[in-house]
Amino acid sequence: MRLKLIAGIAAALVLVLMAAAYAIVSSYDFNKFKPLITGAVRDATGRELTIGGDIGLKFGLSPALVAGDVGFENAPWGSRPEMARIKRLEAEVSLIPLIFGNVVVKRLVLAGPDILVERDRSGRSNLEFGTKKKARPPAPSAEEANIPSFKKIRIENGLLAYRDGQSGRLYEVKISSFDARTEAMGGRIEAGLKGAYNGMSFDASWRISNPSPGAYDISDLRASFGESDLSGTLGVIFGGKQPGLRAELSSKKLDLRPLLGKTDKKGGEEAGVKKEKVFSGSPLPFDALKKAEADLRLSAGKILLPRMALNGLEARMTVKDGRLTFKPLKASIGGGAFEGRLHLDTRGKTPELSAVFRAEGIDMGKMLKELGVEEAFEGKINVDIDVKGSGGTTAALMAGLNGNLSVVMGKGRMDNKYLGLLGADLGPGLERLIN
Repeated sequence: MRLKLIAGIAAALVLVLMAAAYAIVSSYDFNKFKPLITGAVRDATGRELTIGGDIGLKFGLSPALVAGDVGFENAPWGSRPEMARIKRLEAEVSLIPLIFGNVVVKRLVLAGPDILVERDRSGRSNLEFGTKKKARPPAPSAEEANIPSFKKIRIENGLLAYRDGQSGRLYEVKISSFDARTEAMGGRIEAGLKGAYNGMSFDASWRISNPSPGAYDISDLRASFGESDLSGTLGVIFGGKQPGLRAELSSKKLDLRPLLGKTDKKGGEEAGVKKEKVFSGSPLPFDALKKAEADLRLSAGKILLPRMALNGLEARMTVKDGRLTFKPLKASIGGGAFEGRLHLDTRGKTPELSAVFRAEGIDMGKMLKELGVEEAFEGKINVDIDVKGSGGTTAALMAGLNGNLSVVMGKGRMDNKYLGLLGADLGPGLERLIN
């Protein structure tokens, strides 16, 4: 009987404390954080952050501060006034510290974010921030209103878009959900992403660690998109003399045709696709090779490209001191062996390119069937390419190309249009590679 009485008194006290906490917290003016938040963003980026609605409280066992109609200013030349819009922002906070006026955020939720990254015709990005000297109301100090970090973040029903002002193309990624949390031990971040690109669904997960200042390691990377998969590790370095990127990736199957454009069932380009010049005269971004280092390795059981199917691919790309190298580059094409290497040196006044590719016993008919091309191709071919060239554009590189090109076919049958499969992608493919 006495235990029941004690339990009843304890329960009553808990209810009274919760009621008191609700009364205290609900009367707290969270809008005082607005000037600090908007002022900090303005000082850091030179752009305005707007919070259209009041910062209110969503009360529960884990109360949340809620703000609606949040916007972040775009660059003055941008295609729309706001670079980012958020329908609702929730910051789930700890109750007890909140009673004493301290905000400890447990989880941040962004609902309906719409983010646009874009470049203008000159190549400027709206991610390039500056500072603006604007008169603004005085903001409380960090001690007066501390802006906290958070351990978890969630994004729901978002849209991420990229607009290229030079080509006029718009790329959109729909984000169904994104979750990230900091692990209790080790401080690593665990993240997962689900969404769709051009109607193709994808699902990815990874872990991020920060072993040293300016360095980030991405481990346990697993991604699937359509019928493709990718796994491995990445490393990014922002500090030091040059930024760096290293990666070791593997895949059972990579179908890149949805990203690069497909061929039709007769081996040509898709109907309705506008044909451009064979080789572009636009300057290639060779300066980027002098500003960064990279070491990327890829092994794949099968890779499907718009005009080629590769099996058992082993490739390594390195970038160092303005030199780009592909070596080794090995694969099986149509049951035949393919091996090559490519070297691009941009240290001189004019970039220099050298490439060697050899293939033996390629059964083009077998390869075309892997791509779903209907028309038959009979016979095997051998290809031997050893060329050098120089120039600052793809057109200049191709115009100055010297060397040997040999294509030998034994007994068989081939439509003339398939000759284009042997070299039509060399120029555009090189340009996409360097970009």
